[in-house]
Amino acid sequence: MNRLRINKISHSSNLNQAISKSVAIDGPTASGKTTLGRGLADELKIGFFDTGLMYRAATLSILKNNINLLNEQKIIDHINDIKLEVIWEVFSQPEIKIDEINITSQLRDKAIEDNVSIISKIPEVRSFMVDYQRNHAKQSPIVMAGRDIGTRVLIESKVKFFLHASPEIRASRRLDELKASGDMRSFEEVLQQTKKRDSLDQTGKRAIQIEQAATDAQVIRTENLSINELIKHCSKIYNELIEK
Repeated sequence: MNRLRINKISHSSNLNQAISKSVAIDGPTASGKTTLGRGLADELKIGFFDTGLMYRAATLSILKNNINLLNEQKIIDHINDIKLEVIWEVFSQPEIKIDEINITSQLRDKAIEDNVSIISKIPEVRSFMVDYQRNHAKQSPIVMAGRDIGTRVLIESKVKFFLHASPEIRASRRLDELKASGDMRSFEEVLQQTKKRDSLDQTGKRAIQIEQAATDAQVIRTENLSINELIKHCSKIYNELIEK
């Protein structure tokens, strides 16, 4: 029995409107999705849903329970049996609970970073997550960042962004995040991990390349934009599209 608490919701016009006013943010790892998502959440006063945290939480639980990463069926059964919840006290700061325990602070560990793509590429795992994510967006507008948000999760959204930057730029940004949290990995190691994530994510079904973006997505190269410029630019686009 699926314990992700996916409620049955009717497809009323109000619920469709909630999704249409949600924001879908796609792009490869460390392209700025989380930074933009948090900024827009605060700017627009709606919750930020970082889908990557859900996959990291699932990976953490699998590693803690010593489940063989090559045994997809055991992984699927385990994820089907846990209660995974996303909660907010602040618009821009989603927190994750597994079986009532808040595990948000544990989700940036290197072991999770190295293995999350193995878990997230399993089709049954993604189906669980997509159902949960859509359920939230049907209840109220949300800012959601991930891989295939605009092409699968929030297809009805009027506002879709696809962020892009070179592996070197993305690795540099990720390195800054890690150093801020006390992780002293080298640039070369982070760059290698970034390229590895790109390779693992390249299944042909996940939007990590510009040509894989939703046809109605706004493609934004982030190399030459400051954080504030990126947020203001995307906020302006959001208001313009929602008013149409």
